[in-house]
Amino acid sequence: MDNAPYHSVKSEKLPTATWKKDALVNWLLSKGILCDNTQLKIELLDLTKQYLRDNPVSYVIDDMVAETGFEFVVVILQINYLK
Repeated sequence: MDNAPYHSVKSEKLPTATWKKDALVNWLLSKGILCDNTQLKIELLDLTKQYLRDNPVSYVIDDMVAETGFEFVVVILQINYLK
């Protein structure tokens, strides 16, 4: 598999700083994180970062492979060129 853009499509849209405060609250509540509209947006973004740090991002291609019963093996190649 190469680094084509369609291989890195995330399963769900993740919150960014451009999201409205209400959308951030709804996303956090859907993940089971207690918060409310009285918190500052930066606090909500910090909660989001903590959640994403503890829970890996899933990609569409990962879900498709899992449905077939296969598993990904990630191999990172490091090439050192001699000068």
